[in-house]
Amino acid sequence: MKTSSEPTGEREVSLTIEVEEERVNQARQRAARQVSREINIPGFRKGRAPYEVIVQRLGEDVVREELVGILAEDVYREAIEQAEIVAYGPGTLVDTQFEPLVLTFSIPLAPEVDLGDYTAYRQPFDDAQVTDEAVARALEAIRQQNAILAPVERPAALGDVVGARLTGRASNGSLIVDEEEASVFLDPDADEPMPGFIDALVGIEQDEERVFTLPLPDDDRLEAAQAGDAQFTAVARSVHKRIVPELDDDLARTVGNYDTLEELTNDIRQRIWEREQANAESQYADRVLQDVIDHAQVSWPAVMLEEGIDDALKAYERQIERNEHMMLADYLRVRGKTMDELREELRPNVEQSTKRSLVLWEVVEQEGLAVSDEELDKQIAESSAAYGDRADEVRAGLDRPAARSELRTRLLANRAVARLVAIARGEAEGPAEAVDEPHAAEDLEDSHE
Repeated sequence: MKTSSEPTGEREVSLTIEVEEERVNQARQRAARQVSREINIPGFRKGRAPYEVIVQRLGEDVVREELVGILAEDVYREAIEQAEIVAYGPGTLVDTQFEPLVLTFSIPLAPEVDLGDYTAYRQPFDDAQVTDEAVARALEAIRQQNAILAPVERPAALGDVVGARLTGRASNGSLIVDEEEASVFLDPDADEPMPGFIDALVGIEQDEERVFTLPLPDDDRLEAAQAGDAQFTAVARSVHKRIVPELDDDLARTVGNYDTLEELTNDIRQRIWEREQANAESQYADRVLQDVIDHAQVSWPAVMLEEGIDDALKAYERQIERNEHMMLADYLRVRGKTMDELREELRPNVEQSTKRSLVLWEVVEQEGLAVSDEELDKQIAESSAAYGDRADEVRAGLDRPAARSELRTRLLANRAVARLVAIARGEAEGPAEAVDEPHAAEDLEDSHE
């Protein structure tokens, strides 16, 4: 058997196989017998008609078709081993020639990833800093949250709270708001539900009815609204002023297990730091991963991307059915969009996620990362415990083979990112498995498991 191959596209080759004559002759006889078993030929029992009779009666093409079916799978498997081809998926028979028998297959190759010298990559990391202004804003928010309301017998002013029967309709009759006991804080900095609404209520008195019209905003905050104006009717039930407590030890004792304002302030500073530090670490991990991706050389066969788009399309279809209660075909028709146009819209994101997944998987391979069954069991137990009475049910679902495989993939992705972060910070000493996992990365694609 002679083989030759040549590239025909990105991570795709054409493999040509010339099958030796003796093997073809043996397969031709088998093909003839197989054909004769499926039809009645006068004068012969099924499966006993000679080759020449079958060809004369049915034509050479019928036997040839059966012949290729018998040989193709075996010679293909032998040929890719002989040519040392690592295929991504099954090859496709694209051409057949006879005398001699030559089969040509198009074969998608496994993706190829070159990370470059990623172990030399470094990126400075700056710990989070907490400003006095941030602490002051948090303390002020606590003061405002603990304000008490006192009724007043005067027109409402900015900073007051108005209790009202409130209705509002768009010019097309769509109901925007309908609340029997609305509580409206006349915050001078607020623009909800739309600009001008707060100002329109300033000066209203208890039992007063006020009708006012405002232009609808251009954004989508009011789903029922259409273009035009909205008319509101407010009947004030009460007006309260807000009494904001002093920032002192008494407030600290009110809001938590603190004896002094200093304790509260220190705790707030620590919590702000922890939040900002977590954000900084997450953003740092994203930046490191993106840098590694940007510097990596990654290629994959076209069929792999099309499979990714197929998966994204299925997810999009489920989302439309769940959120819009429509079939995808109907949804696209309403919006004047074709399925091909939707696929092209999905393509850039699928390309990005495919490259990201391939890079993460290569890091897993290069660093020898692994997740043991014991670690999976522990993670499943921890995840299911949060469901209380349903813990056993959830655990059983997470313990299914497919779910375990998905969880293992997620953990491996996290460990790959954690390893890259440790490298970038110059902390990657010792075994990769010992690195913490500070950042949840996107999943590796199932196709690479």
